[in-house]
Amino acid sequence: MRPTRIRRQLVRAAKGRPAAGAAAPPTIATTDGVYVFAGQSQLCNPSFSNIENTDLYVPSVDTWLRRAPTFCENLKDIGGTHIRSGLDQVIVHAGGVGSFGVKAATRMYKPDNWIVANDMNPPFRAGMVAFERINRGVFVAGGDQTDIFSTVSQFFPGTLSWGVGNALPIATSNGAGFSLEDKGWYHGGKQFSTAVVNRMWRFTGGWASMSSPPLQAPNVFGLTQHSAFGIAADSEGYFCSGIRDGSTIFTTDVLRWNVATETWSAAGVVASLPANRAEASGAAFDNKGYIHAGQADSGAAERSEHYQYSPVTDVWKKVAPVPQPKRKRHAAASYGD
Repeated sequence: MRPTRIRRQLVRAAKGRPAAGAAAPPTIATTDGVYVFAGQSQLCNPSFSNIENTDLYVPSVDTWLRRAPTFCENLKDIGGTHIRSGLDQVIVHAGGVGSFGVKAATRMYKPDNWIVANDMNPPFRAGMVAFERINRGVFVAGGDQTDIFSTVSQFFPGTLSWGVGNALPIATSNGAGFSLEDKGWYHGGKQFSTAVVNRMWRFTGGWASMSSPPLQAPNVFGLTQHSAFGIAADSEGYFCSGIRDGSTIFTTDVLRWNVATETWSAAGVVASLPANRAEASGAAFDNKGYIHAGQADSGAAERSEHYQYSPVTDVWKKVAPVPQPKRKRHAAASYGD
């Protein structure tokens, strides 16, 4: 089928119209794009709490599609994490906080099916950072429950089981990370409500300390942050937004990490986010970065704004908003790139 015809069918499907020549609504023509799972929408709409939706953003037509089935009811949570296993072409969702506390439940998603996997090994936790393709494995690091943890867990998609990895050098939660070229990088996070971590590590199965972001007062660039998110786009890493220095200041900061030289870009080199944000989610697809929803200020309602970042032009562009309900503390992963 020609690309132009696929595009027309996607647009028709998104608008609820049958494809040309079809007697009934068509099956969606693509499973490729950026997926958003679960989250919380409590502040902007009290009738919503934890969300069970699975939504797909298709960049080629700037359209969101509600996938079927919806997110597993018993995995409806906040603060869970995703692992995208490119080797196995699946997305894994683990941990988070549900109706009865922090959970161990794990589900593996391969469009459009959720597969029950073995529970994550204890301690069960939220606020983890996920890495993929590290020594052909997928990992989650850190997190919190009633305490802050340095625990690293490895998931094996082939057996739907978990193992134990090498622990973080310190206990930390709500950090940000990205994976690229069989390596992962972990930045920031917090140890307690006022103890924010200004550290950076490289993960290759073990941990190596890297340089911290430069503190260039009076500029805000490089100040320690948590509840940010990390993405890898065009062979570099980006740590975006977050809550600064244990305060309630939600930032527009974007810190770029050069993977080849393992150095930080100088202040002001990378365009800031168009709006301050924390507890958002991010993913990369086709060498562009995407940030979804989140919260703009402490105590404020959740958001639905959605931005695309081009490393080539260093420009953030607003694209189609995340479907209702608005959300924060959700998970995101790309598929098919």
